[in-house]
Order: sequence, then C-alpha cells, then structure tokens
Amino acid sequence: MRELSGLPNVAANAIPIVYGNMAEAYRIFDRTGVSVLRDAYTRKPYVLFYTTRRVGGGLWNPEWMRYHRVAA
Repeated sequence: MRELSGLPNVAANAIPIVYGNMAEAYRIFDRTGVSVLRDAYTRKPYVLFYTTRRVGGGLWNPEWMRYHRVAA
C-alpha cells in the first residue's frame, strides 16, 4: 500500500482513496537515449561528464482504478 501526497484529506464529498491495479493504470515513460555534456573547465586537470535522461510518468488506463467518495 502506498500513500499519494496529492489526494485530499478525509472530508464530506472528497475522494481521498484510490485503489486498483496501479501497475496497469499508471505507466513510466522512458525516452531512448542519453545526453552527455563534457565539462573540461571546472576541475582542472580532470574532465567531468554530465549525463541526463528524459523520463516521465502518467495515467495510462484509468479503467483499472476505482475511486472512493466519502459520504456527507
């Protein structure tokens, strides 16, 4: 079980509980390739390399999730 910081607190007509198969509902998107930046100036006589990779995540299939609304 995991907690999500973006969900509201328990109150009337709030939706504080989401459950379901999160492996099917949420996906992590990973772009292919890595960017490399060569930095030969900051730490002489060494050469530094900075690498970055683009990743992201998002709701892929909301049919696998169920929401629980708190009654008034």
